[in-house]
Amino acid sequence: MWNITLKETASTSLIDGQGRELVLTIDSLHHTGELVDKRYNTYRKRPNTRPKLLFMRNCRKVELRKTSFRSGAAWGLSFSLCVDLTIDSLHVENRAYWNNDGIDISDCKDVRISNCFINSADDGICLKSHNRGAWNDRVSISNCHIISSASAIKFGTESLGGFKNVTIDNIRIKDTFRSAIAIESVDGAEIENVKLENIEIVCPGRATRGMAYMSVSRLKDVPENEKGYPEFTMFEELPSWGFYVRHVKGIQMHNVKLRLQEDDFRPAFVFDRVSDVRLSDISLPENKKAGQVVLRQTSLQSADNAVKEYVREVE
Repeated sequence: MWNITLKETASTSLIDGQGRELVLTIDSLHHTGELVDKRYNTYRKRPNTRPKLLFMRNCRKVELRKTSFRSGAAWGLSFSLCVDLTIDSLHVENRAYWNNDGIDISDCKDVRISNCFINSADDGICLKSHNRGAWNDRVSISNCHIISSASAIKFGTESLGGFKNVTIDNIRIKDTFRSAIAIESVDGAEIENVKLENIEIVCPGRATRGMAYMSVSRLKDVPENEKGYPEFTMFEELPSWGFYVRHVKGIQMHNVKLRLQEDDFRPAFVFDRVSDVRLSDISLPENKKAGQVVLRQTSLQSADNAVKEYVREVE
């Protein structure tokens, strides 16, 4: 175990991975045969052997504060099986190449990420679990500003051990291509007792029945696609404009405000085979209330009287 502290000084205020230049060199060496990458991605025509900006494994009492990182060849800052990790006031610009995550946390405990700016060409902050018998536990993410070409905050897809006691508070997200917060599992984990509160989402709307129409009467026809990569594109247009929730045990939503810039024929919420749903202080557009919370084989444990007026049950 190592005790590591990295703070801003004249020599460490900026760490530049020069990722694009490095990857182009690696690619050239592979094609000339001077340094063949055995894991070369022939489909995407790019090398897989690419260094991260910073990687720590099995470390304890790590502090990184007031430091700038940029231009990794792969992931930015990556931590695995670490304990007592503090990441505060970092500026991470990682857009030099492909798969440029900002910060990745795998199977770490007692993690605090706060006051960071992240601009990444893939996921912004990503929690992963690569090790069986291990998991992320007691993780706090707060007061961060994230720009992402994928998901701003993501759980998975690697999720062998899972995620416990994760708190996300006061996050500003801008220009995210896929999801603000994504919980994605393809290899295990338990996705249960999720609490979402104090959230406001503005959706563009504009869905039309002429494009991949999936009515609420056909929820059973939304494919499971268990072997597919779990992103929003795997189902085409989903049957809700706000939240689509399926196969979850225990979800609580409080003080959630949903807004539409333009009209949308779909309901705001769809819960499909979900147990123990609790809804309170839900705000919807004035002209979008009746039938906006759709339940299919779902137990609504508790809800405000106002929310109950929105509920529609389907087979």
